[in-house]
Amino acid sequence: MEKSLKVFKKKAESSRQKLVQLNYIDNSRKIISTKEFVYFPIKDFLKSKINSLGTISSKKLQTIKTMPHSLSEILSKKLTKKELTQLKKAFDIFGDIIILEVPPELKKKEKLIGDSLLKLYKNRRAVFKKTGAVKGIARVRPLKRIAGTGTSEVIYKEHGCTFKFDIGKMFFTPRLATERKIIADKVKPNETVLCMFAGVGPFAILIAKTQTRCKVIALDINKSAIDYLKINANLNKVSERISAYAGDSKILVPKKFKESADRIIMNLPKTSLNFLPTALKALNKNGGIIHYYTFKATKQEVSAEVKSRLGDKKHKILAVRKVKPYAPREYCFCADIKIYK
Repeated sequence: MEKSLKVFKKKAESSRQKLVQLNYIDNSRKIISTKEFVYFPIKDFLKSKINSLGTISSKKLQTIKTMPHSLSEILSKKLTKKELTQLKKAFDIFGDIIILEVPPELKKKEKLIGDSLLKLYKNRRAVFKKTGAVKGIARVRPLKRIAGTGTSEVIYKEHGCTFKFDIGKMFFTPRLATERKIIADKVKPNETVLCMFAGVGPFAILIAKTQTRCKVIALDINKSAIDYLKINANLNKVSERISAYAGDSKILVPKKFKESADRIIMNLPKTSLNFLPTALKALNKNGGIIHYYTFKATKQEVSAEVKSRLGDKKHKILAVRKVKPYAPREYCFCADIKIYK
């Protein structure tokens, strides 16, 4: 039977401190107060330790309803121990939707998992699961809604910028937020910045908003992404500083943007290496900076890759930065490269 300690009000605070010290207070029930007494909910105790504090009572105290703090906690009584070990703990939140991976072993429990996430995050409207890897030149990840309502179009905010996009039709990751700020802060007044794989504009728009005396050229092969980039440029009031084009950088650069950029962002880690010759064509006659992204295990491997590809081209690797984990013993790195002409 649940017990409480009945204490005269004038002794309540000193008694509470002693109960805390003894770790006797039951935090799952409420402390209540009457005109003369305070009732403290207590758990397993030694009577001799609290005899001097008050009187043991069987008065029923209201249970405190506590919200679960994690997906594992909310599912702890609904999944088996084995299923809980299979559950993916990490997920991404974009505006009012949540995206996560559901292992094949938990496919039959995906709706339960999705509904549980919506209970945990009450201000989100839908949960989508990844149904495959990012694929194709447009870098699209297939998604399936497993809970909630609506499409995969979202409004996402980062560093004071607002982005609207359909995450089911283009690539976007919030895990580069810090990296985007690092790059934006490096841009100098009057520079022309080329984003070769701009997506919906997270680099381009933050740069244009951070450095108001610059020009940004944004390219992407995914036309839907460029359409949203133009919408986002308007949303963030930077349209006059951004020129956006849909198409392959290997075709657009030689045709329209040869020797036009002071700084180039190459955020396509899997295949950036193949686009380095194109980036060199885009740099102006005085050279410039390339922010080159790649997947490697160490900084030394990144430097070796850059030097191998650039060959005799006069250059200096200013820094190699570990951006985020990618796979076991593999990371996304960014090499800041100064090219001389």
